[in-house]
Amino acid sequence: MIRLVKSPILVLFHGVAHTEIIPISHANTHNPKMESSQIPIPTPIPSPIITTPLFQIRPYHPSDVTSCTAAINSNSPLIAKYMRNTFPNPATLAGTETWIQTCMEATFSPREILINYAIVSGDEFIGSLGFKPMKDIEYRTFEIGYWVRHESWGKGIMTAAVREFVRWGFETFPELERIEAQVFDDNEASAKVLTKAGFLFEGARRRAGYKPTLGGLFDIRMYGVTKGDVFGDKA
Repeated sequence: MIRLVKSPILVLFHGVAHTEIIPISHANTHNPKMESSQIPIPTPIPSPIITTPLFQIRPYHPSDVTSCTAAINSNSPLIAKYMRNTFPNPATLAGTETWIQTCMEATFSPREILINYAIVSGDEFIGSLGFKPMKDIEYRTFEIGYWVRHESWGKGIMTAAVREFVRWGFETFPELERIEAQVFDDNEASAKVLTKAGFLFEGARRRAGYKPTLGGLFDIRMYGVTKGDVFGDKA
């Protein structure tokens, strides 16, 4: 039986410190000696699941809060333009902290595998991507979401990240058969990312989206890739 934990997803185009502060709300203020649970505990940056010459994809870490917020705010109106309304514009440290904590807890399958990841270049947080597992008769399908900071646009990073993440997803989740994405009708950049990453255009959901900042109603393009598309006869 597959265990599903609710996942956030950023979709519709989705120097680092090493210290996690442990809450001390229950500290004994009359005891001058701090208990071990109240001492900041160093936590290592997680190992990447994907490494390329341009970037790494790795799990989130609490120390990502500041750099993630800065990446979103590098040009938040442009980044948020083609995202769902839940995407922050602009981002706040408190909101990002909550988001990252949620990402660090969202897993899928009995092995508790994380489904939301940071994209980093060196020590810099530059974007993120993740999966949203579907339900019921579509349980063998994931939706993918992603975003990348404005300074990293046009460098092939997002295309390569999506391509590698898709392959990792099919290899990691044995029952996964299909990955799909939804794109705002006039978001040509994201459509090109998906096409170059191996997705096929499958049609449009007419007048399915509504966003006042884009003038109201718009079509949503559907893209999909299957395990067979990626691995051929080996799937």
